[in-house]
Amino acid sequence: MDFGAIIKRSWQITWRHKALWVLGIFAGVSGCTGGTGGSSPGGSGQGVGGDMGAGTHEFARVWESVQAWIPLMVGVFVLLVFAGILWWVFAIAARGGLIAGVNSIEEGHEQQPGALWRAGFVRFWSLVGVDIVLALPLIVVGVVMTVIVLVPVIGAISAGGRPGLAMLAPMCGSLALGVPLLLVGGFVLGIMRLIAQRYVMLGGQGAIEATGNSWRFFRARFKDSALMYLVNFALNVASSIVLAVPVIAIGVALAVPLATAVVSREWGVVAAALPIGILAFTLLGLAYNAVWGTYTSTLWTIFFRQVSGMAAAEQGPPPPPVAGYGDSAATPPPPPAPPIAGYGDSAAAAPPAPPPPSDG
Repeated sequence: MDFGAIIKRSWQITWRHKALWVLGIFAGVSGCTGGTGGSSPGGSGQGVGGDMGAGTHEFARVWESVQAWIPLMVGVFVLLVFAGILWWVFAIAARGGLIAGVNSIEEGHEQQPGALWRAGFVRFWSLVGVDIVLALPLIVVGVVMTVIVLVPVIGAISAGGRPGLAMLAPMCGSLALGVPLLLVGGFVLGIMRLIAQRYVMLGGQGAIEATGNSWRFFRARFKDSALMYLVNFALNVASSIVLAVPVIAIGVALAVPLATAVVSREWGVVAAALPIGILAFTLLGLAYNAVWGTYTSTLWTIFFRQVSGMAAAEQGPPPPPVAGYGDSAATPPPPPAPPIAGYGDSAAAAPPAPPPPSDG
């Protein structure tokens, strides 16, 4: 497996096809952001009753002020929840659209962003199903660990006793077995999720079928898949180090005037600088997602195409667009051939190639 060629080709696609960056913003990076004080009543000439009366009056006044803001606070909370749900929906579709877009580029015909968004939304529920199916094992392990740890403690407290050293055995056993299981499971299921997404988008498969094929893919090409994951991880670490440079620069540029303004009590400067800082960091994060989210998704799509044999099957004139990826339903390409020579010793070791997606 020539990982250097995959890295280079993925960057070429990312840099030359900047329309994909819009989807990258939503898709994200693959891989595998005043206290109060009290005062003493001494010397005031008031008794405890006077202090309590003044405190009650002050509390009532503060509560009246807070009540005036409750509708706005509730509205902001509801708006944030709605925005979060909307972002999640677009993120799922964007991941699918990026996969379809990179595949189309490799087939020789670039799709417009609108067609890629439609491709992602067409397969939306299958992509969500993949996330749910592959998250369930980790959720089950986490719940079991929590039960093993909490049940003895709750039982001891309910019986009127106190948790003692006897509780350490189930806790330590749960952590000793559960934590490695979560780490290994996260590694395996993380790779399976990336592969299953591509079976959904490029093979038109449902969540269960794509998940099963992703497991067979992972077993057949364990070494290549693990190395791709490690390459992806190393590149993400390197990109984070590069990202730290502008983050530190912006932080220093804002910290100096903010500190000066706070010392001199120039609250207007503070009020103006904080939104600027938030906006700067937000734009930097969006730019990072746009470029690096597109790049890491492209890495896995190019890798999937090579290992599944899709790249080898596309010799000669490029096939027509896959149905559902463009504005019209075109004839789907033929099923990918077995993996190219050198990826396995026998056909039995080949990961399943995605069949052409159906029109539905």
